[in-house]
Amino acid sequence: MLEERASLNHDKEEGSSDLLMRSSSSAFRPVPFSHLTIFNFTPNHQNVFQNHPPRVSICHPAVLGAALSPFARDGTEPTIGIKWTGRIFKTDAEPRVLEGEAEEILNQILAINPDYVAERVNPEYVPKDSNNDLTRRAETRGCAVMATGSKGDVDNAIRHLNSIGGLCQTPSRQCTRMTCSQTTGTYICSETSNVASVYCSVAGGWVRNIHDNCCSSSTAGLSGHIYQDRIQSVWVGYANCGHAASKRPTDYSYPGGNVNNQCY
Repeated sequence: MLEERASLNHDKEEGSSDLLMRSSSSAFRPVPFSHLTIFNFTPNHQNVFQNHPPRVSICHPAVLGAALSPFARDGTEPTIGIKWTGRIFKTDAEPRVLEGEAEEILNQILAINPDYVAERVNPEYVPKDSNNDLTRRAETRGCAVMATGSKGDVDNAIRHLNSIGGLCQTPSRQCTRMTCSQTTGTYICSETSNVASVYCSVAGGWVRNIHDNCCSSSTAGLSGHIYQDRIQSVWVGYANCGHAASKRPTDYSYPGGNVNNQCY
């Protein structure tokens, strides 16, 4: 009888170990902090939990992944996406701050204000002379600078960046993916010790500029960047939406795996 119990316990331990190994090896995408609810308790609430501490159950794979993966795959602190600053209602006393990729931010905004239109709510974040600005910036354009994306997926990126309006930012000396669709992404990079700040609509215009002037063949992929006086840059090319948003575009060197054809 003792031998049978020992055998059963041994089998349970092996099964639990095997389950833990399988769980920990699964790839989870960290949950953006903007998607989590944080409860702040005042001193008046503390007595409630002295004898009955709250129990927290972490069972959803995405939440478990966030708990087990506090760092990005390259070992740095994870970047959730661009930092967006702007008003959601015209009557907002102060601009709000959201984080994520442009489409995620747009969905957050529309969930709060379904009637949001960037030009009406955030007119101060729309440059008055964007065409001349783009012409000057185009002098620093480069093509075939990273693995290629698909031209067909760039229109959505432009639309999302224009739709959110506001200000798009990334931390100093870091790159952040602004949009991702299929195997195509757009990125904003800080080239100095200062935070990179670009009107989101201007970033969308730079993406359009790259689309219209790089890799002109109808069957070619798309790859290019535009620099603003070596202070900050916007890139268009390959992306893996499962990778951390903090992946640098230069991590995907040209021509890449030829997923979207070369730039020609």
